[in-house]
Amino acid sequence: MWSRVPRMGAMNTSMPDPASASCKQIQLQDKRLLAYAEYGDPQGKPVMLFHGTPGSRLFHHPDESIALSVGARVIVPDRPGFGLSDFKARRYLLDWPDDVVQLADGLGIDRFAVAGISGGGPYAVACALRIPHRLTRAALISSMSPLSLPGATDSMMWRNRLLFRLAQNSQMLTRLSWWIMGLAYRQDPHRFFRFETGLSSRTEREVINRPEVESVLIRDYGEALRAGVDGVAWETIILSQPWGFRLEDVALETHLWHGEDDGRTPIAMGRYLAASIPNCRAAFLTSEGHEVFYNHWREILCVLTPPEVREEAVKEVTVEAQKKPRRRVTRRAPASANVGSADSAEPPSPRRPSKPRAVRTTRTKKQLTAAGSPSGSAS
Repeated sequence: MWSRVPRMGAMNTSMPDPASASCKQIQLQDKRLLAYAEYGDPQGKPVMLFHGTPGSRLFHHPDESIALSVGARVIVPDRPGFGLSDFKARRYLLDWPDDVVQLADGLGIDRFAVAGISGGGPYAVACALRIPHRLTRAALISSMSPLSLPGATDSMMWRNRLLFRLAQNSQMLTRLSWWIMGLAYRQDPHRFFRFETGLSSRTEREVINRPEVESVLIRDYGEALRAGVDGVAWETIILSQPWGFRLEDVALETHLWHGEDDGRTPIAMGRYLAASIPNCRAAFLTSEGHEVFYNHWREILCVLTPPEVREEAVKEVTVEAQKKPRRRVTRRAPASANVGSADSAEPPSPRRPSKPRAVRTTRTKKQLTAAGSPSGSAS
């Protein structure tokens, strides 16, 4: 049982928190605190960005002028157990939409877009399924797919593949692995970052070695483990399990960006998501790896906040001020970088998913992923 595993202490990192001034917390209905930070245009169209695994509210594009110029209000929440958000024991993937709705309500936001990067992708899919009436669009950026996909981890870097194998078999070893990595980070954040960089593809290294990107990622990793490893260890377990729903039941318009040379979330995962989500428009990017977010952030925000949506946001702000006086698939060459740079019933055995076919806009539905309890990526 999770509760029987000895607790591994929190990490007091000495890294400064660049988002401390904008970091806020709300109290959820179950009394947990949920932390978040905001970037971009405070009066822009809201976009909830779900960080990777591990990650935190400090994750953002280093060039904030992109969100400002597009007119996007980017809100990045800490998931339970990360950063300053309280841990939630035995949470599942489908619990997240409830937290997101409470955050949106607390901010006075009616409708918004969601985007998930890497291990945050499954959470964006969960929101698209559970709360489509609150969403405008969803984006999956270098996202994980369910690991029920045959060969899902075959092209994955060895470290991530090992973590997911452990998560499927041993909670204790999963936590121990993350604790060791956290210890290595605490002893020398920059040396640890160089180790992480060495696991990346050449194109990814070229981007994440830029000083402005490196600075964000080093702080983000430390903040993710601020309260210890419970959050990231349990999330790795969630993402190693069936997600608890079928991808073809997601009806919301979803956009996907995935690099064909991605070693953290292999291209097979992106193709599987694109072939399974009925209204998914995918872009598979040649000669790009896991760095897609940095290269295509402007394009992603423009898709999530098209002109008609941004005009609607302006109307909402005006009304609020009056109340309170005072499947098209593209395959293209890489764009130039734009960075300034389970305690529920045992889940039934999953059906073996059929081999993903070429992505297309209209297709008959297939029996794909299984139902289950928890279900992402160590990326």
